[in-house]
Amino acid sequence: MRVSRVGYAAAKGTRHLARERLVLAADGVVGDRRWCFVDVAARRVLRTVAHPGLVGLVLDEVGDDLALEMPAGVPVRAPVVLSGESVTCDYWGREVALELVDGPFAEAASAHLGMSVRLARAPVGGVVYGGSVSLVGAESVAALGDLDPARVRANLVVGAGGAFVEDGWVGRDVAVGSAVVR
Repeated sequence: MRVSRVGYAAAKGTRHLARERLVLAADGVVGDRRWCFVDVAARRVLRTVAHPGLVGLVLDEVGDDLALEMPAGVPVRAPVVLSGESVTCDYWGREVALELVDGPFAEAASAHLGMSVRLARAPVGGVVYGGSVSLVGAESVAALGDLDPARVRANLVVGAGGAFVEDGWVGRDVAVGSAVVR
């Protein structure tokens, strides 16, 4: 099996970025959905299902800074400053404790999304709906037509040996480089 693309989104629901490499740890892809935007008043983590404008945002870690880009507007880059505040939010019916971030990110994202939001740091796996590593076959993506692999938001796109053969891997161990994922 050959890996043809790796990627993740540093913030839940934001644009999924191709990466040169990724690091797999026991609890998932390091850096994947480490951040999220929250509606503090409603105590909800924003998801693309309800807030499709999230995919227009690009949040990435650059050294000790976070960089936020929007389709329209000036990019924002600033150090991570945790506010000392935490909020427990609903994420698909389960509670997750989040650490709120100070800085220019809330104002920029709020303007883009048309609602008041805050950036928060999530615990590892805290804002992940399914498994902590996602994998799709390159042939499956190709079978879906003219589709950018980033649209399926998989951490790993692999040569699988045929369209949709990865459906048969559910619940099985699969070797990817020196890692084994299930």
